[in-house]
Amino acid sequence: MERAVETDARSRSPGVIRGRRDIIDEYAALYEEYPAARKRAVADTARKAGEQFLQAGERRAAIGEFWRAFRTRPTPARAVPLASALGGWRSYRASKHLSVRLP
Repeated sequence: MERAVETDARSRSPGVIRGRRDIIDEYAALYEEYPAARKRAVADTARKAGEQFLQAGERRAAIGEFWRAFRTRPTPARAVPLASALGGWRSYRASKHLSVRLP
């Protein structure tokens, strides 16, 4: 499995989140055939949205997005960002090193 590497500023814009959610909606019929892929897409999009909100100082919105990611696909790697978001951006950034190593 390959993972996209987000290297440019476009990957950090709010439009990316809307675009990801639009794609999930647009391909809803296909995702019905592959529910695990849909859960992963929804959870990954919510995590990215949470990160953007947290970086922008919108902690409440960030926690909501991290909760959506965890609820959609509960794993330890999704629990860490949710818990660390309570401490703000710096806490979240520090926790990213831990969550990368979790399943």
